[in-house]
Amino acid sequence: MARRVVDNSTLARWRELDMVVVLRAVAAFLKQDAEFKPRTSHGTTRWHANVGGIDYEILCTGPRFLDTRANFGGGGAVAW
Repeated sequence: MARRVVDNSTLARWRELDMVVVLRAVAAFLKQDAEFKPRTSHGTTRWHANVGGIDYEILCTGPRFLDTRANFGGGGAVAW
């Protein structure tokens, strides 16, 4: 598969995307956990998603996210 180069301004814009918007675009199944009560950041929401046949539990705060099962997070549509 050929790699495509993305300029820095596009990459920065992708990193600023609200993670819930990204999840809605890529998930085959997505459901917010209505009973979730965040402990620290009151804007955090928890989502259950299935992407590519794999189930995820994702905490989202604007562009920031944390995959609770893999203990991996980042910001926006692009994470390192």
